[in-house]
Amino acid sequence: MTLIARLRFPHPLYLGDTLLSREGAEVRQLAVPGYGDANLFLLPDARASLSGLVQKLVLPNENLIVAWAGSLLQARALITELDTAVRQGAATSADALRVIFEQDEHDRDNVSLIGSIIRPRPGGLPGEVSGGHFAYNYDFGDTWETVEVRLAGSGTASMLEILPDLLVESPILQGQDQARSAFSFGLALNGYLSSMQAESPANFSEYWGGAFEAAFLQDGQIRKLDRIVHLRCEVHSSEDGLYFMAISPDLIGQRYVGNDLVVSAFHSRDRNISIHLISPLLNAVRPVDIAPYQAVDFDYDVLSCRISCSGSEDACLHIRTRGADEPRLVGIQREGDRLTFWFDSILGRELIDIANAAWGIVISDPPVA
Repeated sequence: MTLIARLRFPHPLYLGDTLLSREGAEVRQLAVPGYGDANLFLLPDARASLSGLVQKLVLPNENLIVAWAGSLLQARALITELDTAVRQGAATSADALRVIFEQDEHDRDNVSLIGSIIRPRPGGLPGEVSGGHFAYNYDFGDTWETVEVRLAGSGTASMLEILPDLLVESPILQGQDQARSAFSFGLALNGYLSSMQAESPANFSEYWGGAFEAAFLQDGQIRKLDRIVHLRCEVHSSEDGLYFMAISPDLIGQRYVGNDLVVSAFHSRDRNISIHLISPLLNAVRPVDIAPYQAVDFDYDVLSCRISCSGSEDACLHIRTRGADEPRLVGIQREGDRLTFWFDSILGRELIDIANAAWGIVISDPPVA
């Protein structure tokens, strides 16, 4: 049970959660980024339990991406077969589906696969690609606002509630080329789901969530969204007509070390930082040097910030990317029960600019100490 999605603009955007579940009442503790034991959020009559974390977006070679839901063992075997076929020249959706249907039905009856084979376009410009996009045993498929949507997993119903409004109303899709639209919307959707889970982890009872991965085309290559920090802000008005911004005391930082996803989570309930290692489906090898995996890292190349306005039902998600030459520092200071968040001046300026753009309001710079 899971949540995977592909949106084609027509450049493909992939999204996947990381939760694993298993049938039966037997429950063991499972720490999820930003939370303690995720099984505590399940309903008393739950038919299954949350059992682990693993990446659902698989990039076995530079020409193939597959998102999977369902049986881990079936997914691993089928994606290995697809990897071999693509390395041997498979290039179309028909090629991919032929590989899948060649397997015994009992080896593919409990898995969903949504994928793309990406190759350079013959005679095209550098970076131009052609794609063989395939989907097997998916739960939903349609086209909204010219965007082709494929969904699978237990989170499909929730995604169907989220996507239409985002696709119809999103300014992200206005006036951008296909590649930029896919990239920008991937950031927005990744941040939206992370923020939604942080506010109310009801999705755990539907057996999806954890951390979220996104992948997209960049310069003709499939890449995963890397070095991202998620945070939430609320803008409040005071009686004197001024506004102030409150930053939620929770941070989620995601980065890749090799093929492993490392998630650093600061959660205010117990005021500490937890680090989670989420391995890929294929070739998961215990690292010899674990120091890079143990480092707390809230440095970022992409800041995902969801801002909500007090007294309004509207929530606005904005994404800012940063240049590599700018400072990248997010700090947390704790004094007893008091939590203080401090940012470099550029980040503070970004937050103010985001709020101004969102509501047309004026927020003063923080006072200089």
